[in-house]
Amino acid sequence: MSTSQTDPALWRGTDLPADAGLLHLEPDHAARLAAFARAWLAAGRGYSDATLADFDFDGIAPLAARALDQIRAGIGFAVVRGIDARAVTLEESEVIVWLLGQHLGLPVSQNAAGDLVCHVVDKGVAKGELDRRGYAGRGAMDFHNDRTDIVGLFCYRKAKRGGESTLVSAMALHDIIGRESPELMPVLRRGFEYDRRGEQGPGDSPIGPRVPAFDVTGNTVSCRFARAHIDAAYRRRGVEAPAEEKQALDAMDAVLARPELRFTTTLQEGDIQFLNNYTVLHARNDYEDHEEFAEKRRMLRLWLVTEDLRDFDQPKVMRFGRIYGNLGVSAAGLQVG
Repeated sequence: MSTSQTDPALWRGTDLPADAGLLHLEPDHAARLAAFARAWLAAGRGYSDATLADFDFDGIAPLAARALDQIRAGIGFAVVRGIDARAVTLEESEVIVWLLGQHLGLPVSQNAAGDLVCHVVDKGVAKGELDRRGYAGRGAMDFHNDRTDIVGLFCYRKAKRGGESTLVSAMALHDIIGRESPELMPVLRRGFEYDRRGEQGPGDSPIGPRVPAFDVTGNTVSCRFARAHIDAAYRRRGVEAPAEEKQALDAMDAVLARPELRFTTTLQEGDIQFLNNYTVLHARNDYEDHEEFAEKRRMLRLWLVTEDLRDFDQPKVMRFGRIYGNLGVSAAGLQVG
């Protein structure tokens, strides 16, 4: 099937304006958030203790609602601008992004360490390490979507050069492959196994179940794709990808490489980018980092779970098939999904 051509989530990057998805936080609201974060930490409390009930969001709630509407029913992403990242500490930034994120969904853990706000910074991980995840290293990251409903990324420090965020509409990807290579759709809808990169729970297999690359429910198309984790599963098993699966994976990569589909932007320090992980794939360009540790490129990432984001034919598999171990656990210690 073809995605509805009127779906706002179906776009080509070259057709979007440079400020697509951009929303501006009022200076007074940004100042109030920063003041709250300072006071909260001074009282000896951690970011994960803060709830929506602790902060008066009356003025900010409409902006958050617009962001969620863009993510759920619009182009699939929003960028909130207005925080002065040079005027807040790293710890205060954690509180701010944690509070704003809760307007869009429930924050959950993202790795085996149980981090709820994850620092995306170069920790020396080489690309392709089997039991390490790519965000802990430098260099480019291929197109993928994260293992949650919405991902938030707060730019605390930019790279010295490069590191741009590049987005592609998963709806456009589905439409093109459906038109040009329809014989591959059964393979993509059957899906692929994902390596758990050493983060599985006790007694769990290091390789997860098959997750469809595309789930189609009525006129709703949803995407789950991260080739690095798929290829890692083949490597861990010590097998080559079956010919039809390799052909389908290569077709995905070939379409994702088309420049006209890509929307590339440089997040400014203080920007918070929120993405719908079923309608948008994201990648990171290679970058040159600063030498000083305090100036190194650093993003603060949130994983958010929210209901009613999409309709799914296989909701359990699409939403939580790639969740395992200490992933997907709320601040209250509850496993989501």
